[in-house]
Amino acid sequence: MEKKNIIAFINTKGGVGKTKISTQVATVALAKAEIEFSLIEMDNNNCTPAALQKSVLLAEKFKTLDLKASEQELERMFVELSIDSGKHYIIDVGGGDDTKNFIKMIKSEGLDKNTLFIVPYTADFEALQNLHDTLALIQDQDYFVVLNNVALDSRDHMIFADGEKDLKLENMKKKIGEERFFIVPNTPFFSLSVAQHKMTAWDIAQVALKFTREQILEKHKDNGLEESLEAYRRWKISNDVVQYFEQHEVTRLIEAIQKTM
Repeated sequence: MEKKNIIAFINTKGGVGKTKISTQVATVALAKAEIEFSLIEMDNNNCTPAALQKSVLLAEKFKTLDLKASEQELERMFVELSIDSGKHYIIDVGGGDDTKNFIKMIKSEGLDKNTLFIVPYTADFEALQNLHDTLALIQDQDYFVVLNNVALDSRDHMIFADGEKDLKLENMKKKIGEERFFIVPNTPFFSLSVAQHKMTAWDIAQVALKFTREQILEKHKDNGLEESLEAYRRWKISNDVVQYFEQHEVTRLIEAIQKTM
């Protein structure tokens, strides 16, 4: 697979985790590799930047466009890449016709060869059908498939990766190819970070990445018991987020994205 400048998250079905994986995982992959990027939401319905307005990771990197403005953005992107091949973009595309129109637009601008398409789906029969429908639109392109929001110890979830003869489910790992098939385990931290803090989970992780437990307690020791206890609790949540990102399944996707960019 040749090096790419664009990661596009697509699926003809909404609610499969395109926004969560694009904002919470792909951004981490590029940030950890010190790759500068722009994050663009091409969707007629959502407005995610407002939900992540306090994120340091995404500061001045994120914008939302409707499909009409998206076409002009892709034109600009094509020209930018002809001038500076070091530019990188993460694109979160809406479901349904948004995804279909985006694929047409990106092909018409000749950017499809610069693009890694990532298609998330969930452990659900309808989502699996939409996965097949979406892959039919990009069958000649480079892509990853991500089974999202998975409880790794749940048979009901894992059969959508490993297959189940009685339910006539194919082994998707083998069908897609293990080098292109990934799993993102479920976590409360993505929604927690957005709902309570208006930032990404990776922003929350910075406390534990910068300070040990002992250093946090030392830092707050003169502020009284309650404030020290609150600081310690924040550190524990931060450390849990770090451990989430250190899981094999998550690091495998992050490293694969880094190798592609």
